[in-house]
This record gives sequence, structure tokens and C-alpha cells, in this order.
Amino acid sequence: MKAVAEVSGYPEKGLISSKKHAYVGWVQLGIYAARDMGASIEDASKVFKRLTPTGHVSIKKVAQEVDRGNEEVILLVGRIQDKIRSMREKNNIPVALNDE
Repeated sequence: MKAVAEVSGYPEKGLISSKKHAYVGWVQLGIYAARDMGASIEDASKVFKRLTPTGHVSIKKVAQEVDRGNEEVILLVGRIQDKIRSMREKNNIPVALNDE
């Protein structure tokens, strides 16, 4: 959540509670990034206070853009994942993700 807030510039509260279009895309990117790094769909969805089916839809939408080679989406997912890694290292949290 915090990583998405920092990369997007939107407040965490807005990402959690708002259903506005501007926030939804960032939430989808965050859920996809977390899942891609090894989080379960359930856990990735819960971070943003979304239901698991919403997580599935989010992952599918972002995956389609990644598969199409959408450079902006690929870049943003990478920036979110880099921020997650950085936060984990800074807080001395073991990285138990697919990218070890």
C-alpha cells in the first residue's frame, strides 16, 4: 500500500477507500505487483481492502497490458516492486518473494 502511495502520489486513505477511476488503476497495479512478487491474491487484495474476486479482475487487467507490452504499465509495476523491495530492506524485513 505504502509503495503504491509513494509511486502514485495519492494518499493511502484514498487508495483504500475511493472507487474513483484515478485510484482504481493504481490499486490494480498494486495488487498485480504484490501477486507477481509472491503474495496470494487474497493477501494482495486485502491490503487495499478489496475482495478476492476484485483482485482476480485486477490481476487479469494488468496482465493483459503487460502481455501487450504496455511500457508504461510495465514501468509502473517495476517501480512499485522496487519500492516494496526498498521498504523491506530499510525495515530489515526478509524478502520472501518470488524475486529472491
